Parts: sequence; structure tokens; C-alpha cells
Amino acid sequence: MRIIAGSVVLVLVGCKNDVDPVDTDVADTDTDVADTDTDTCADDAQEPNDALDDAMASTGGAGLVVCSTSDDWWVVTVPDGYNLTAEVTFVNDDGDIDAWLYDSAGSVLDVSQGVSDSEIVLWTNGEGAETDVFLEISLFGGDRNTYDLAIDVSAP
Repeated sequence: MRIIAGSVVLVLVGCKNDVDPVDTDVADTDTDVADTDTDTCADDAQEPNDALDDAMASTGGAGLVVCSTSDDWWVVTVPDGYNLTAEVTFVNDDGDIDAWLYDSAGSVLDVSQGVSDSEIVLWTNGEGAETDVFLEISLFGGDRNTYDLAIDVSAP
């Protein structure tokens, strides 16, 4: 909390999912306070891949970074009849990472929310055509963690 010219200004850091914590019944009369909040998490070179619409094509990678303020989104093309296995490995003590797999409409295909050093999501394409699926990597605990991503697309 900061006191500026007799006014109380509450500074919130780390709000997720665009939550507006401000009471809308209270008028904001302080117009000369600059917004100085910055994201202090050093993200990886794959940014911006923070939403389904910004997903980056991936076949896997090592030394990737996810921040509490910046989920990672990946897109994988899976041929008809093929299996997808995506494994995320990390040090859980540095922050718990979870993984979700979605179709292009945003419906959940699989989810992995364990508390060990890896998460695995699986899916078999029975759509009748090649299909893009979206992998979301999210940090559940901590501010930042590094991870390796192994993606396997194979015939049954």
C-alpha cells in the first residue's frame, strides 16, 4: 500500500485471468499516479505464446520457461488415427506445472494436474482428418519454472 497526497492507493501484483479486484462503486479521483508495474519474470524466446490464438507450433523443446503471469500455448498437428503424447518434465519444488490439451474450439481433451516432476497428456485423433490440438502449460505454484517438453505423434 502507498499513501499519495492523503489518498490510499492499493497496488495489486499477480492478478490472473484478468480479474478486476477494484470495487466499481468507488470513484477513482487520483489521476496523477503512474502505472509502474512490470512483469519481472524472464520468459523464454518463444513469446508471445500466452493464449490459444497465439499458440506456437511445437515438436518439443528443452529449457522452456513458464511464468505465473504468462501461460505457454503450443499447437500440434495430429494426423487422422494417430496418437499424441505430450510430456512436460520439470522440478516441482521450483513451481508446480500443469498441462491441458484442447481442441480448436477450446474444449478440453485431456488434463494433467499432478504434484510430481512431470505431467503427461494423451489424445488419439479419431476426427477423420488431420487436426490441430492445443497444449497449455500453466504454472500452478511459484512465480517461474523451466521445463522440457517432449511431443510424440505416432501411428497406433
